[in-house]
Amino acid sequence: AGVYAAAYRLLDAATMFAFLISGILLPLFARMIKQGEDIWPVLRMSGRLMFAVSATGVAVGLVFSGPIIQGLYTDAVGRWASIFGLLIFGFLFNSAVYVYGSLLTADGQLKGLNWIALSGVLLNIVLNLILIPTQGAYGAAIATVATQGLAAGANIIYAARLYGFGKRFASEAPAYLALLLILAAAGYGSTLISLDWRLAALILAAIGGLASLALKLIDLGQLRSEFGPAES
Repeated sequence: AGVYAAAYRLLDAATMFAFLISGILLPLFARMIKQGEDIWPVLRMSGRLMFAVSATGVAVGLVFSGPIIQGLYTDAVGRWASIFGLLIFGFLFNSAVYVYGSLLTADGQLKGLNWIALSGVLLNIVLNLILIPTQGAYGAAIATVATQGLAAGANIIYAARLYGFGKRFASEAPAYLALLLILAAAGYGSTLISLDWRLAALILAAIGGLASLALKLIDLGQLRSEFGPAES
């Protein structure tokens, strides 16, 4: 339990970014739905932003899982890093839940959300009962990531069907895939160079940020117009 908690606290800290963004999205979606406005531009922008940040965070956490854990815990051993390297994928899934879950909550789709939550709880319990006795903390990490992945996928599919965004979601896939490929290549390259891991991690994060800007996953102009201070 202690090993799992040591890794999960970093996922908790990372997920706070998504939580704070959802605090903006929830009232924004509620207002737009009430006024009959097109929610797709904001949903697209927020989904892209969350994906860019979370995918980059996952890449850094996965590639440098060992140094990160060893820097935080002096008694950490190899399996601590492997558990953290798996759990950090939850950042990607949780970010999606906070975006699409905020939209569904704002629209009052609580019945569907409750079914998704119930399914996640049941899956998590079953997986923990199966995996923890044989794999310990690593099994608990597998159960957590699988549950979070199910919740993220269910929220996205539910929103796509409810609002008819299936084709629009599909059109977003190339940019998402391109960022993942860039991060994978940059992450692999960072393991081949002789640099202090902190500097290498910053370089990887910078590559993720620049790639996100180039792929228009992060649109600074649109962010300012949607989330910036209102003009008098």
